Amino acid sequence: MKDLYTFDATEDAALKTYRQVQGAYQALFEEIGLPYIHAEADSGNMGGSVSHEYHFPSLSGEDTVISCPDCGYCANEETAQITPQQPILDLAASRIATFHGITKNRKTLINIHYPRYTKATTDGVLNEIHTGRVKNIISDFDPSVMKPLDLWFDAFVGYTHIAEEEAYSRVVNIFDARIPSSLYGSLPPSRFNNMIKKKAMDYFPIPTISITPDNPEFGSSLNLLKIQGGDGCPKCGVGKLKTTGAIELGHTFHLGTRYTVPLRANVLNEAGEWKPMVMGCHGIGVSRMIPAIAEGYSDHNGLCWPRVVAPYDVVLVCGSMKKNAVVPPKEDIEAVYDVLVSKGLAGGTDVDVILDDRDKDIVWKIKDAVLVGYPIMCIMGKSWVDSKKVEIEVRKTGARLGVELGNLRTVIEGLLNEL
Repeated sequence: MKDLYTFDATEDAALKTYRQVQGAYQALFEEIGLPYIHAEADSGNMGGSVSHEYHFPSLSGEDTVISCPDCGYCANEETAQITPQQPILDLAASRIATFHGITKNRKTLINIHYPRYTKATTDGVLNEIHTGRVKNIISDFDPSVMKPLDLWFDAFVGYTHIAEEEAYSRVVNIFDARIPSSLYGSLPPSRFNNMIKKKAMDYFPIPTISITPDNPEFGSSLNLLKIQGGDGCPKCGVGKLKTTGAIELGHTFHLGTRYTVPLRANVLNEAGEWKPMVMGCHGIGVSRMIPAIAEGYSDHNGLCWPRVVAPYDVVLVCGSMKKNAVVPPKEDIEAVYDVLVSKGLAGGTDVDVILDDRDKDIVWKIKDAVLVGYPIMCIMGKSWVDSKKVEIEVRKTGARLGVELGNLRTVIEGLLNEL
């Protein structure tokens, strides 16, 4: 990550800086020409009251962005707002699934009961538990455990083993808001029930509590499933949400005074008062941008770098000294190279040029240049030997043209300005 930390004297100034950083990030992505999604985000462990992410839409991305095409609402999966859910009255008990989780101290087993499919029948999409929302209810929930049920049984401590009030194991049953109350006591057989029956103990009391939508403390937060494409938009109430796989490229956090207060990082303001500085934390994932750009600008032949990030603007390819090869004289190659790197017209731009002088066949070099993805390739082959023309190929558009040396620099500048 390329990190940036900002410090301001007031909250208003810090929010202004935050918006300036957002504008700079957006300008960067737009200059590259990289598609991006600007989404509301969760501050996570960093803290702060405002947070946004910048994502590159990609099927191979590890993140999911939720958006509404009608009103423009956009957020990452962790912070996306959710519409209130009503019980599915015709839901059969056999269509209920159970997700098992465990707390960090391994003493509490969390059973989350939810509809297995998005519809009451089996022709719907399989639902998935949103672990972030579970953590909002059970703060000690550890989503990293792969086999929580086995782990809980292995670490089980019952009343018969210990008498301390808070030491024994327990169970928390959580019912998703879509499950009707009539099914709370008629859940289908589960591995949990079978394991308890096989437990070789005559006296096996397990402290158990249930959290249901009619609980005033948790009722509004028991929408525990991941958002699916087609769910209603919580902002406009009209549009249907869209889910998009994405690669996170950048993140901005407005940290406020979370760190400056405990560190006593104060500044003397205009009124002569010592006040904690207001912080921001921002980052661009440089190493993530490279594969995102490569994915966004490539075809079956190879890469196709935008000019602003290309290793070179132009590659100059000429024949090698192989037998029967068309080889321009050395002085001709140097003359073309000098024209390419010269300033050219008044106000002309600098052009980064690389000369492929490897002892390889020209066809080999051309294929390599296309694979690497230089914006423009200049070829000194048969056309140069026959008519003193440089063949130009534009990687992005596939355009090809032959240009005489006197016009070469002007043509190259014009092509680069269009990229």
